[in-house]
Amino acid sequence: MVTIQLLLLRQTNVLLDENVVHNNWESMGGMTSNVSNSNNCSMITATATANTTTTTTNTSTNTAAGQYSYYYSKADKETAILVTTNWIPSAPSIDLVKEVMDSLNLIEGLSPKAPTYIVIDHIFPESHRDGKKNKEERIALEVTLEEYSFNLMKEYMHRDNVHVIVNKVNLHIGGNINKTLELLEPETKYLYVLQHDFKFIKPINHTAIILAMKTYPQRLKHVRFNKKTNVPKRRGDVCWYEPDAQIHVDGANFTKTCGWSDNNHFSSVEHYKRLIKELGSTINRPLEAPMQHKMYQFNNCSEWAQHVYGSPWQGRHILHLDGRNSFGV
Repeated sequence: MVTIQLLLLRQTNVLLDENVVHNNWESMGGMTSNVSNSNNCSMITATATANTTTTTTNTSTNTAAGQYSYYYSKADKETAILVTTNWIPSAPSIDLVKEVMDSLNLIEGLSPKAPTYIVIDHIFPESHRDGKKNKEERIALEVTLEEYSFNLMKEYMHRDNVHVIVNKVNLHIGGNINKTLELLEPETKYLYVLQHDFKFIKPINHTAIILAMKTYPQRLKHVRFNKKTNVPKRRGDVCWYEPDAQIHVDGANFTKTCGWSDNNHFSSVEHYKRLIKELGSTINRPLEAPMQHKMYQFNNCSEWAQHVYGSPWQGRHILHLDGRNSFGV
């Protein structure tokens, strides 16, 4: 007796008729089937007679002929991940990005099927200080970037939830965030932003972060994962010393700071869209400087400050792999 479970893919807002599913399944092999709906998901359990032991097989994300893709629930789509990348000296090797992607396993409570966007930025324009290359050098960079892009596509093409996007112009970190925000599905409410050479090295309580943001929506809007020990900003950190600077939820701690960085961080989609709109034409650049400027301009810790993940003086949660200087990785 062999028991086979097939999880059918359903398009958003399209309901499966159980009778149609039943009839279609029987036409595939004459097997009897039981159809059940649970958590917005249709599961068919079919039983067939065979001279083998009883086993249970779940479909994978491989969509080859005769297989089905996983159905993605609203919970799977609630949080998305953006990994920004670009040409680095170690290209066309993708080892750094793979390390970052593998470190996502440390985010406890995050769905393994969370939508993930790897955005490959174009080389800097000639007007940029890092884009001042002669014609032959620029062509060589573009050829390497093309191979780098191909290697990333080949690595992740079998994962339905991973989308590799290649920019035709340079958008930098801010522009890549803005682009990804426009690609997210309506069910996605939160976003991790990761750089291609910062990987997680300690467990992150994703469930607690979501709970904290829902519990304190006016206090906790932006969470950064520090590459150093959590300390106040050197030039005077007024936010750090506010009475409500620390938040404790479900075993996780968050500490407010006026120090701003676009290293790995987490925010709600709604908050990010509001920030992007406020920054306007300055968006195609690293966000650190304009965000820091807004912080001091308005002196508003509630709207513009970040919270670092962890308590004051707690050690780092991410490691800088230094893609800029990683030759031959």
